[in-house]
Amino acid sequence: MKRIIDQSQTGVMTYHEHGDEITIAQSTDVSAALRHNERLRSAGATKTIDGDHFMASIPIDLLQSWAVKRGTSWDVVANDDKMLDRFLSEHGKCKIHQGRMA
Repeated sequence: MKRIIDQSQTGVMTYHEHGDEITIAQSTDVSAALRHNERLRSAGATKTIDGDHFMASIPIDLLQSWAVKRGTSWDVVANDDKMLDRFLSEHGKCKIHQGRMA
């Protein structure tokens, strides 16, 4: 049996019963955030007000999901340049500025 526990415009949390097992799952639709990134890239809005490169806008749920599959969490990835580079190479739609990070 599957029931919706909570639902918003961008996600849903469901409750699943499989015999004696119960699973709670959460899914998030990040497509609106990725479309926003595309609009920024297309408009050339790749710099901040201070003139720094606007490198990426990453939906936290996407980063967390990626991190969990690697046995860690989003905050570890966000503070590890090599892991963040790996994430961005796999999720190019999160990038705003298409150049290299310094």
